[in-house]
Amino acid sequence: MTKINFLIILAVIGFTLTMVTITNTHGEQDLVTDSIPSRSSIRNIAEFEPMEAVLIRYPFGISYDIIAEMSQDITVITIVENPSQQSYVESQYTSHGVQIANCRFLIAPTDTYWTRDYGPWFVFNNTNTTLGRLEVVDFEYNRPRPNDNALPYAFAVNQSLPLTYMDLVHTGGNYMTDGQGISISTDLVYTENPGLNASQITQLVHQALGISTYHLYPDPLGEYIEHVDCWAKYLSPDTIMIIQVSSSHPHYADIEAAATYFASQTSCYGTPYTIERIYTHLDEPYINSLILNNKVFVPITQSPYDAGALAAYQNAMPGYQILGFTGSWQNTDALHCRTKGIPDRYMLYIQHTPLVDDEPVIEGFLVESNITPYSGENLTSPPVLNWNTGGEWHTLPLILVNGSYMVHIPWRPHGTQISYYIHAMDDSGRNQTHPPGGAPGAHSFTVTMTPPQVESIQVIPSSPHTGDPVNISAHITDNKGIHSVYLTLTPPTGPILNFSITHNTTGDIYYCNQTYMQPGHYTVTFWVTDTSNTSIRSLPVTFTLNTSETTHYSPLFMGWNLVTVSLDSNWTASLLGETITGCTTICRFNGDSQTYTTHVVGIPINDFPIVDGVGYFVYVTHDSFLNVTGLFIDSVNVSVYTSWNLIGWYSETVTNASSLGSMLHECTTICKYDAVTGSYVTHVVGIPYNDFSITQGMGLFIYTDASGWWHGQG
Repeated sequence: MTKINFLIILAVIGFTLTMVTITNTHGEQDLVTDSIPSRSSIRNIAEFEPMEAVLIRYPFGISYDIIAEMSQDITVITIVENPSQQSYVESQYTSHGVQIANCRFLIAPTDTYWTRDYGPWFVFNNTNTTLGRLEVVDFEYNRPRPNDNALPYAFAVNQSLPLTYMDLVHTGGNYMTDGQGISISTDLVYTENPGLNASQITQLVHQALGISTYHLYPDPLGEYIEHVDCWAKYLSPDTIMIIQVSSSHPHYADIEAAATYFASQTSCYGTPYTIERIYTHLDEPYINSLILNNKVFVPITQSPYDAGALAAYQNAMPGYQILGFTGSWQNTDALHCRTKGIPDRYMLYIQHTPLVDDEPVIEGFLVESNITPYSGENLTSPPVLNWNTGGEWHTLPLILVNGSYMVHIPWRPHGTQISYYIHAMDDSGRNQTHPPGGAPGAHSFTVTMTPPQVESIQVIPSSPHTGDPVNISAHITDNKGIHSVYLTLTPPTGPILNFSITHNTTGDIYYCNQTYMQPGHYTVTFWVTDTSNTSIRSLPVTFTLNTSETTHYSPLFMGWNLVTVSLDSNWTASLLGETITGCTTICRFNGDSQTYTTHVVGIPINDFPIVDGVGYFVYVTHDSFLNVTGLFIDSVNVSVYTSWNLIGWYSETVTNASSLGSMLHECTTICKYDAVTGSYVTHVVGIPYNDFSITQGMGLFIYTDASGWWHGQG
């Protein structure tokens, strides 16, 4: 018989339970559902969250000392078989100092005292409510103990809580959750559910418990029971305690592998888990502890290692009261196995992702949280953030913005360690902090400033002249954002110039376009401030602003010569002809029409402009020189037409025909004119023949199969 059918039978025959005098107000159909709808608003509750009660069973597996301690500040629900047994337990409680006012009883048959293993699981479900309501999740207990298996249903009826059935064979000792969608079990779950594959198991826990990440890890202890609570425990959403054993232990390597595995996993906060270790020299069951609100009940064995175990908990959980108790403990069965925390159905829940080492924005460090009073009561006052940097605590109210509470911790410089915690109260009288340990266990992070990056500083042109537009730019990035960019310019003489170029940006390129008239050496730096108020000054870059003109001499031979004017001269054909002694004619070639235009020196006809980067034929009556004085040419834009074109090599850099040909689009032929012989020298591109040198002042014929532009490359 399946458990779901068994539960329906119980409902039909009117199975009655009592916890003092509380009756079931829910119909059975509401308590048990045969199928679970897909939910995106279910949150499985962690052990370290606020608890209203603890579930134990008589005959007990724990001492009256433990029960008395628990009863000081939490309700103790004791499962008994009948009213007579309840009366006996009440008398025992009274004689052993248990706070009877904080005790309740659940009359139901059970088989064992392992309430952890068969007891109810819990979720908050806000599918149909604004805040969310506490629900019991039942499952198929992995032991042939029908009374234990029926206990979650009995509890739900007794407590008037809705119940959902998860059709999965499981046990509470092999399950722990972080309260935010991540859970851990051993792979015993696979063994006990042979009819389900991994995907189906994942889907079941997602639907019933809201779990998005489910770690099913091989049991490192090699014990028959294969329960995760025998070797690991969630202490907080991002902290897991794992046992540590001697290197001579037979499962040392397996346990260390488990610690390494979980240290490499990502917590719900998006950070790696913090792994705390607790030493168990002789397999002491220290890990099998119970967290009840601000107390941790630790099973001890009067071993020399007890003190170290308690200290391990205290170091890992500051702000908690760590209590050690002896008992009939075994390494596979101790305090945790024999108790079960019952979540506070009206808890004041604070959800917050702690800050990590980072840099602030200008306003400081943003702290955000979601605060849910499941009681439905209002917050008594605005929640507050308490923070310090090692001294006095400061308090800031959190402001409600679009459903979240937020505030900025003020800006602090690099290297500052900041501690903080959130505190909230509601009108039900509940107080809660995040983290639960409050000030002693406050979150902590270190201010780590990362300055902006300034790269690829460029000055274009690299050798500017007075009056030329100069573009100064840099590639500037930051992991948070750029707040301001200033350019500092140190001229040859006079005051240093410092001006903002924050808004002169194209993507990550910040630039300045200006002209300068003072010749000499300039130094440029960028002063950049990011949105975290971290500033950096770049390394300096220098450039020289030129005004002195230079002169280039090109020898000319009697007859025709093919030349270019290699400096910026602003000449026309007539001026060029007048500059050259013995010159009678200047000719240019039109690549578009494949024709010549001729200017006869001294006759004001066809006085065309001399264009940078273009070649010209000049005729001289005797050997002569072309002497040009002017500024260097930075770049050219020469139209190249399909067929023959005349270009001029103006650069001081010597190149060759093959190099020039390879840089020209679809170029097939390069020709130079030899004025001495009156003949052409031809280089066919791609053939290593007549690969002549090309020097400043040469005019050149080029043949191309496609039109385009030449910008001086070669």
